[in-house]
Amino acid sequence: MNSNDMTRYVLLLRGVNMMGKNTLVMSRFVQDLTGLGLYNVSNYINSGNVFFDSDMAADKLFTHIQECLQERHGLGVDFVIVPSNVLHDEWHNLPSFWHDDNLKKRSTVFYAEF
Repeated sequence: MNSNDMTRYVLLLRGVNMMGKNTLVMSRFVQDLTGLGLYNVSNYINSGNVFFDSDMAADKLFTHIQECLQERHGLGVDFVIVPSNVLHDEWHNLPSFWHDDNLKKRSTVFYAEF
């Protein structure tokens, strides 16, 4: 593994572990993703947000993850895989009001690719 060839990704699963629906044991899923050849796999709480490094092409990642979810976990949920540099770019391009500490409430940023 050459770390120069690695890209950091975030995997955002839609609608898992919500009110007993689409249950996904995250510790097992993290192990499965590691078994697929992904590196430094971790998850954020039980939310369906997973972080990992990979040198695979995005389309291959998508296919492997989709098959893992369907075959090993019986889930056909929607998800996106976002390279970390895209998220960093989005963060830096947020409107100025987002960074205003006087605001009590902020909106959530959702990434969508069309």
